[in-house]
Order: sequence, then C-alpha cells, then structure tokens
Amino acid sequence: MAWLYLPLSFLPNLNTWLQGPTHTLTGGTGGDTGHEVWFLGVVAHQLRHFHSPFFTDVANVPRGINLTNVTSMPFLGTLAAPLTWIWGPVFSYNFLTVVSTVVSALAMYWAAGRFASNRSARFAAGLLYGFSPFMAAQLWGHLFLSSIYVFPAMIVAIHEIFVRQVWSPRISGGLLTLCLIVQIGISPELLLDALICAIVPIIIVAASLVRRPRAASAYVGKCLATAAGFAAFPLGLFLYEFLYGKGHMVGAYRSASTVDHLKMDIVSFVFPSSIQKFGFGISQTIDSYTYLMNPSFVPDMFETGGYIGIPLLIFLAVVAPRIWRRREVWILSLGGLVALLLSLGKEPSMAGHALGVQGPFTLFQSLPLLESSIASRWTLFMWLFLAIVVAIGIDRALATVKSSVDSRMRTARFSGLIALAVAVVLALLPNWPMSNEEQQVPKWFQSAHASQLTLNDVVLTSPLPQNGAPLAMMWQAVSGFNFRLAYGSAGPQTSEATPAKLLVAQCDTPKAPTIPDLTLLSQAQQELRGMGVTKLISTTYSSNPTCARIVFSALAGTPGIDQDDVRVWNFAQ
Repeated sequence: MAWLYLPLSFLPNLNTWLQGPTHTLTGGTGGDTGHEVWFLGVVAHQLRHFHSPFFTDVANVPRGINLTNVTSMPFLGTLAAPLTWIWGPVFSYNFLTVVSTVVSALAMYWAAGRFASNRSARFAAGLLYGFSPFMAAQLWGHLFLSSIYVFPAMIVAIHEIFVRQVWSPRISGGLLTLCLIVQIGISPELLLDALICAIVPIIIVAASLVRRPRAASAYVGKCLATAAGFAAFPLGLFLYEFLYGKGHMVGAYRSASTVDHLKMDIVSFVFPSSIQKFGFGISQTIDSYTYLMNPSFVPDMFETGGYIGIPLLIFLAVVAPRIWRRREVWILSLGGLVALLLSLGKEPSMAGHALGVQGPFTLFQSLPLLESSIASRWTLFMWLFLAIVVAIGIDRALATVKSSVDSRMRTARFSGLIALAVAVVLALLPNWPMSNEEQQVPKWFQSAHASQLTLNDVVLTSPLPQNGAPLAMMWQAVSGFNFRLAYGSAGPQTSEATPAKLLVAQCDTPKAPTIPDLTLLSQAQQELRGMGVTKLISTTYSSNPTCARIVFSALAGTPGIDQDDVRVWNFAQ
C-alpha cells in the first residue's frame, strides 16, 4: 500500500511538473520560495568550489552570510547538489518537495509499525503525517519545514533505546545520531522544538527503567554514549559556527512581537481554513480567527497546520476507551497535548477572542534561541504523535471488526468504520494542486550579458535583496552564481541600514517616489566603491522603476544602457 504515497506526493505541485519544473515554482517566487531556491543553489555552489558550507561571500558583500544562522538546509542542498549542477536550483526545489511528502509518509509508515501490526493502520498513519494540514501549509514555500521525515525515525530510535532494546547499541545509538545530524542540516529550529517536545515522554519511559533489570539501564547508557561519540564532532562544529563563526548572528533572529500573531486559535483545530479543499463556507472566518488577531499584520494562512476536523475527533473519541490503557497511547497523547498547547502562543484565543491567560509558550520568549519561535509550527509534533495514536486506534478497530461473531454486526462495524474514514479524508483533503507561476527572473540574468560576469563583479540590483524581499538572490542562483551580490536577505546579519541601501530602497516601498531623495548620494557612492561594486542593474520588478533608474544614473554618473529587459550601469571605482 505504501507505494500509493508516491503518486500522491506529486499532487501539491502537479501544475509545476506539468508546466516545467526547471522554470516554474509553486506559490510564486518573490518571497520564501525564491529564498530557498537560493539556499539550495548556494550550498551546491559552495560544494562545487570546495568552499565552506557554513559561510559564503557571494551575497551581502562585503560582510557575507553565515549559513548556519539562516534556513540554509545544507543537508538538502548537499543531497540535491548533482541535480542543481545539471538542471538548476529551481528543479532541485521542486524535486525535494516531492521527496518531503513521500519520504515523510514512508518514515511514519515504518515508525507506526512499532505500535500497530495492521498495514492499513500503518498506511493511514503515513497518510495522516505526510499529507497533514501542517504539510499542506508548509509546502507553499517552506521546504525546511516540510522535510519532516527525521522525526518518525527519532521515535523509532528512542523507542528502541528505552523500551524494546533488541538492536545492537551501536545501531540504536547510530540511528539517533543520524537523526540529529540530518535534522540539524535541515532545520535546527525544528530539531530544538522536537527535543523540547520529547522531554516529557523520555522522562516517563526513562523512569520505568528502575523497575527493569540493570541490563536495561546499561543498554540505554551504551546507546547514548554511542550517539554522543558519533554526534559530538559534527554537531559541535555546527554549533560553534552558529554561535561564533564568521558573520554569526548577534541577538534574536527576529523580535518576538513580529510573530506573536502566528499561532493557532482553538476553533481552528475543529473547523477548516482555506488550506483545505472543502471549507464548508466558513474557511474565510477561520482564517481571520487565526491571523487577524492584530490588524497591523497581513494574514499569513500558510503558517497554520493544526486543523484536526470533527470526523477525526469523533474517531478518536470512539476508540479512546479501547486503547487508553496502552501505556504508549497516553505517553504519545501527552506529547501531542504539549505540542498543541504550545501552538496556541503566549495568549491562547478562541474565535478571535483572547482568553486572558498566559500559555506555556510564554516561557520560551525569554530563553536564548527560542525567543523568536513561531507557535503555529509546533503543530507538526501534534501530528507526529497523533498519527501513531490513530494507527493504534485503527489497528484496534479492525481487530474488533474481525472478532465479531455475528456477521451482521461485523458488516455494520466495518461499514461504519469505512464511512468515518471517508469523512476524515474529505474533511482533511488539502486544496491541491496549488497555484504556481513562472520564476520571476529578468531575461538578462540568463543571457550572454550575464554570463560574461565573474565572481570579481559585485552587482547592485533594484529591487534590493533584503529581509522579506529576497528576489534578487534567486536571480543570482539561476545565473549560476557567476557574480557576487551587494546586500542580501539573511535575518539580523543583513539588517543594517546603510546610505546606499537607504538610497536604493526608497524605490522599493509601496509608495515609492517618482523623484527620489538624493541627499545620501555622495555617502552611497563612497560605500559602493568600498564594496567593490562594478554593475548597477535596474529591473521592472522594482516598485517604481523610474525612481530606481534616476538613483542608479546619479550613482554612476551616466544614463545607463538598456540590455534585454533591464538597464545596466558600469560603476567606476
């Protein structure tokens, strides 16, 4: 049955594959999607030239970018590097979106086998996890959040180490090490969140060791020692580069106040948002409950993922009395409940109204590395635990059906189970295929003109690559990184406001002036000379191209030359 995951994994970005995966992207290319295309491309570039995977100077000249402080996904970039070298980073991104769903589902199918013997139950667990509302939300542009296949394997490793203890300690400890290394190479944020969610379940299973023979505790010690020995160097190197490496981040990645609104509303666990195929006429209302808590924020429906739905809640209520005595059920349920509570943010709300209490998530906002955590992303771990509980429930329900002596009773139970399963699927069905569009890249960046550039050239573009608007970084990626880019989008390490940045950025605002303010012109020219800028390129993607052309003409002292669909200026040093 598991082979069915593969064709299903093409559904989210089916239109992209039909129209051309080397030049088409799901959900658009101006924001996070284009950013992640750049990350995949820059990792492949660093590997190809035998440069450090932790730091690059191809963007944000002259400072460069510490790649451990951003969502650079070095593991995914390395995995897809051969594809990037042949077909480009856009293809690699589209390929990895398919991998993220099918492998996540298969990983859960494997993990669920620890707790449920029936293949249908295991298949349902994989389907629920690999194609969950969380996945449906994050596939819109967060590859580092949709590549979640490590966490089911971590459950297997932890279960083997603390409970089953059949494998060799080297295998069990090695699996845990592999999970830690791979996940920190995909998303350190999610790895830290996972370790926090695992604290309570691990404490519970570890406490039970006192009632078991000493050999059980010795086995745990050997496994953990093996894991620590194998993981010490790679994890230590990554953490060193993160905390002390060249260009490392100082302070919080983002202010907690900027992401306070990205949380789940209690109602949104029960009723669908517009991410689901069937909104039943209430999806717009649910969107507003979840994201319009603060009118100053633009709704971001793709940071959701906690919708469970009434049919699945009914199923859980029906099977709960039959499976609750199983120790693993209440341990997994406790882990899922912790994740659910954290996803409510620092001040839980219901139907858009704050409940006037502080949630446990509040504790994180005063802790290093967690102060800018996004509450809604914790729903991933709710689905991780919930999928296994559902597998146990289906396993028990099917066993009950088979054990029915009366054929009529057996038929009635089986029919009821099938009807409920159909209702669950319809309620959770994602709104796929997702919309897509051609990559937003000026023709110039893939022309002979651009190919003449070298890494000695530093290019200043309009619009600027800056936090929240990384479009120019994708242009660099699809050009093959044959030039370096002034400025960049990489959190606090690229947030400094400089004269040249302020001068050019005024043309990228929603109300950009046609006649720009050139007060900072001389300081900006001096700054660009210090950076070694050689080319100025104005594109039609600027909010006001006329404004940008005036600024660049003033900076270069010439009117520039039209080439393809851009205007180019040579900047004299």
